[in-house]
Amino acid sequence: MATDQDMICKNCGAQIDPSAAQGGVVRCKYCRSSFILPKKDSSAREFLFQGEHELDTCEFDRAFAAYRKAAEIDPSEPEAYFGMALASFKVQYIKDGVNNCLQPICHEITDKTFKSNPDFRKAVALATPEQRMQYDRKAKEIDYISSEFFALKESGVKYDCFLCTKVTDENGGNTRDSYDTLKIYNYLKSKGFSPFYSEQEINERTGVDYEALILYALQSAKCMLVVCRDESYLRTPWVENEYKRFLSLINDEQKARDAITFVFGGAPIERLPGRSGKIQGINLDRPDAYSRILDYVEKHSDSGKNKSKEDEQAALLDAYRKQIEEMKSMLANREMSQPSYSTPIQHDSENTLYDVILMKKGETPVEVIKALRTITGLGLIEAKNIVDSAPCEIAKRLNRHDAMLFTDKLNQVGATAVAEKHKDLVSPPVDRSKRYAVVLADCGKRKIDVIKIVREITLCGLIEGKHMVEFTPTVLKTDLDFEEARRLVDNLTEAGATARME
Repeated sequence: MATDQDMICKNCGAQIDPSAAQGGVVRCKYCRSSFILPKKDSSAREFLFQGEHELDTCEFDRAFAAYRKAAEIDPSEPEAYFGMALASFKVQYIKDGVNNCLQPICHEITDKTFKSNPDFRKAVALATPEQRMQYDRKAKEIDYISSEFFALKESGVKYDCFLCTKVTDENGGNTRDSYDTLKIYNYLKSKGFSPFYSEQEINERTGVDYEALILYALQSAKCMLVVCRDESYLRTPWVENEYKRFLSLINDEQKARDAITFVFGGAPIERLPGRSGKIQGINLDRPDAYSRILDYVEKHSDSGKNKSKEDEQAALLDAYRKQIEEMKSMLANREMSQPSYSTPIQHDSENTLYDVILMKKGETPVEVIKALRTITGLGLIEAKNIVDSAPCEIAKRLNRHDAMLFTDKLNQVGATAVAEKHKDLVSPPVDRSKRYAVVLADCGKRKIDVIKIVREITLCGLIEGKHMVEFTPTVLKTDLDFEEARRLVDNLTEAGATARME
């Protein structure tokens, strides 16, 4: 839509003379783009201008509200109703430099046709014959994109990864990013994946055919790599349009939260306009860049997700079997002897802290090393050095429950371990009226066990749980009473993690 106040061609930037309009339609004499003018005497022009701006910035709800206000002020203005139809279907127009025209960009696809929209029909009914021709042409383009999208979906074509990059520079040549992207595209293809890079996949498609394939690739791809060495490129229209549409799919939970990342060179690029927080990207200048790209794409692909589930299930099954064996061993050892404690810790205050001392390694040091590794997550050499150093202190400032578990497990495998009060350090009295948060500080060595407990605490999915465990510190739950917070911290600690109450 053009206006008398700002008659600049949105396609080529040339000045347009509104007095040359015929039937409410004016044409740019340089690029031949057509624009529909609101009625000269319309009292709703201010809201029409606002609605157009909101469409340009993809604020579709606000655009609809502005156009609806225009229709309320002037019910005979066709541009108000056509604007509401565009906002309802989330259609934006941006410049297509290849075809020298304004291209409709569909941010959402439904099974309804644009021509059947009541607001579009109202606009056509109120339009002049010249305006009606323009409305009809635009509706056909939008519906064609939709029909091609569903045709691609029916064809079974799927993409694992969408490669977003700036292809041409200001002089019309190829950017360095485009060469990087082509290398990544060919590498992923050689590994059996189906990446989408517009320069390789579009072929002879132009205009609405081009948009239909872009839209389908964005919907189909499981993840997006934004290949960019120059951060200013993130503000260019087509690059911004692609990653913003993908971000909206993430926000709508159609994609995983970590399904978009940077592939950069030189100075790190960590922030994406329109998304809060930093993004952990992949540096192309590192020797392991391509293996990291492969791992990222594989993790988000269907085969990668299935493999992750299988690995998780196998790890959980292995852990379950080990627990069964430990229980059998524990029961057998208890029949032979009951462990004794040098300190009657069960009678002390729950706020008292303890140190665990390994007095003797016993006659089965190998079993003691295994038990110590299970409890602490230490490596083999570290655990062996500690056991060989007995008597020695192996844990400090444990609560009563943890100290009992520690000494019990070591004594059951033939060692002699005792728990002694931590000298001169007693934890402050517990404020049971306070509400606590549980913070995961570190996942330790048993990541899979910790992920399982984090998912139980937060009720999140596997990908979200893995993200919380890998990027610590993470607040897992808030507004808990002392007992519940203490229980969750104990569960995380038993799984090998480091957690605290705040």
